Amino acid sequence: MRGVTPTPAEMRGILTGRPQGWTQRWRYGLPSWRHVSDGGFRRERYSVTEIPEALARSFIEHHHYLAGWPSALHRYGLWDREPPQGEEGPGPEGAALVGVLVLGCPMNERVLTRAFPHLVPYYESAEISRLALTDDVAANGESFFIAAAMKKAAERGIRGVVSFSDPVPRSRRTPSGEMIISNGHLGIVYLAYAGADMFSEG
Repeated sequence: MRGVTPTPAEMRGILTGRPQGWTQRWRYGLPSWRHVSDGGFRRERYSVTEIPEALARSFIEHHHYLAGWPSALHRYGLWDREPPQGEEGPGPEGAALVGVLVLGCPMNERVLTRAFPHLVPYYESAEISRLALTDDVAANGESFFIAAAMKKAAERGIRGVVSFSDPVPRSRRTPSGEMIISNGHLGIVYLAYAGADMFSEG
C-alpha cells in the first residue's frame, strides 16, 4: 500500500498535471490523499442525489478548504450506504453524506458564454463551484460522483460546465487550533474529465 501522502517528486508531478494515481480529499478544510493502488471503491456502495441547500452548505463549510458558500444553482450529494459503525448519517437507511458537488454561477457570465456561446448561462451552463469528498471515499470516487451528478444536472437542462483548479497555498486553522499551510484544490479529476461528454447516458 502507498503512503498517505505523495512524495516530493510525485507532488511536483501533480502540480504539473501528472497525478500518477493520486486523488485529493478534504476533511475540516484540510487536504489528504488516496491512491488508486489502495483499491476499495465499489460503486454499488454509493448513491448520488440532489440535496437541499442547507445540507450542502453545512458540508462545504465544514470540509471544503474555501469554506465560503458560492451562488449555487444545483447541489448534489454522494451518499455512503455502508458508513463505519456509529457514523450513520441523514440519508436513506442511515447513509452518510461523504461528498458534495455544487453547480453555481461564476463571478462573470462571460466565463460561461466564452466556453459555451450557444448555451444559455445559468440555465444550460454552469460552473463547478465546489467539490469535496471526505477521506472515507476511496480513489476513483470523485469520477463516479461527477459522472452521476452531471447526468442528474442534464435532467435539469444543464448541457455544459466549466471547472477550475485553485492550487494557491492557503492557511487554515485545524480543529485543535494548529495553523497549517497547504495547496488548495489541484483539479486532478478535472484533468481526467477535460473534454469528456459527461451528460450522455450510459
